[in-house]
Amino acid sequence: MNSTEAKINTWIEVHRSDENLLHALVKRMPKGGDLHHHFDGSLLTENLMNSAVEQGLWISTEDYTVSKTAKQGKEWEYLPDLVQDEIWENFQKDWLRAWSIEDFDGEETASDEHFFGIFPKFFDAIPGYTEAGLLETKARCLSENICYLETHFENFPHRAENDFLEELAKPWISAAIWDVNLNKEFEAAFKKLHTKSNQKFAEATCRRMEEVHQRLRLDDETFTLRYLMYVLRLLPSHLVFEQMYFAFLACEKSELVVGINLVGAENHPITQSEKTLHFKMISFFRKKFRTASVALHAGELTKEKTENFMYPHTISQSVQAGAKRIGHGVAIFWEWDEEDTLNRMREKEIPLELNFGSNEFILGIKPEEHPWRRYQKAGVPLVFGSDDLGILRSDRNREVTRFFSRYGGNYSEFKAMALNGILYSFLKDQDHKNRMMNRLKEDFDTFEKTFEDECQP
Repeated sequence: MNSTEAKINTWIEVHRSDENLLHALVKRMPKGGDLHHHFDGSLLTENLMNSAVEQGLWISTEDYTVSKTAKQGKEWEYLPDLVQDEIWENFQKDWLRAWSIEDFDGEETASDEHFFGIFPKFFDAIPGYTEAGLLETKARCLSENICYLETHFENFPHRAENDFLEELAKPWISAAIWDVNLNKEFEAAFKKLHTKSNQKFAEATCRRMEEVHQRLRLDDETFTLRYLMYVLRLLPSHLVFEQMYFAFLACEKSELVVGINLVGAENHPITQSEKTLHFKMISFFRKKFRTASVALHAGELTKEKTENFMYPHTISQSVQAGAKRIGHGVAIFWEWDEEDTLNRMREKEIPLELNFGSNEFILGIKPEEHPWRRYQKAGVPLVFGSDDLGILRSDRNREVTRFFSRYGGNYSEFKAMALNGILYSFLKDQDHKNRMMNRLKEDFDTFEKTFEDECQP
């Protein structure tokens, strides 16, 4: 720590209770890399709503799900017509509440159920807003002084020619529960799946992503964007295997796709009953596609939720499965092998992705209950994550201000996280990573030089 860092730490300590002053400082700070970001959940809700209207989608007046067509079983309204209706202004307010945490009171629905229930509602609006959403994502990063972003992006749709997987996968769940080695079964499925047709499909998807990425000029001298292909772990096991295959394959086919992650509520019955199978799949595919990096959501749970599980050690299992980063990790206190897991994370330099805002809302975790200091004391690297800024109605400046005002963090600690956001990124080009790191260090030097004249206590 240099002398200026010490002065900034002191300034933050003096002004910790004044969020407006802290926020003004944070807005000017470099923030390095954001390594836990969901593309769809981070889009500004109002922009996504406007796009749904422009795309001519239908909306359910019961639960505010949008669709390309009016489906049976619900009452639907055609959005372009609804705009002209006298109820439109009030309808928009209710729609905003349905697609975000705006005005959420928790009286009818638990916070985690509300949060995870939002994504299916706007699913059909995403494809028509993807390019504009990528530009929005970059603009927001630049305005918030983020120089590198890894975003959880597009998963692969099921292909009918892979229907054979359903029959092959039937015995896998029970076998995984008894910890049976499934490598032979996975190998047989892989050989049938790894066809020229499927490889061409993955290549075409990667080419499309690369074309959009280049045309929109998403990378430049000040900003770099990379993608983590996500796998929805709530799907039937044969579809999880198929999505995982394509996600790993995409990492091999494209420099822009740098890793994979599993998404879906961790306390969902399917996640809990099939997690061992999913970890076995990850271990299998990691040996097949060695260029792919794996980050995993793990421990996004509370003590009350872990008490319902027979084996509450998803962080440990994720580390053993080969995760190079752990997202959330809040449940570390309630894992059976806490000490061993923290030691492994320290020794293997597996960082924890911190997502304070989403942990507060989804899990109801209070700042004093959050285990980030436990990880820090154990020597586990920490990195910054923003998670789902659109749904959470937040931004990175507010999230870093939260770190200072509510969690007792200081400037030196956040600076280390920002630098770790480059160091522990999955970016494949090491020279590019080194250039970003050097530029970020220069940005911090510049910020610190201006501090003494402008922000003395």
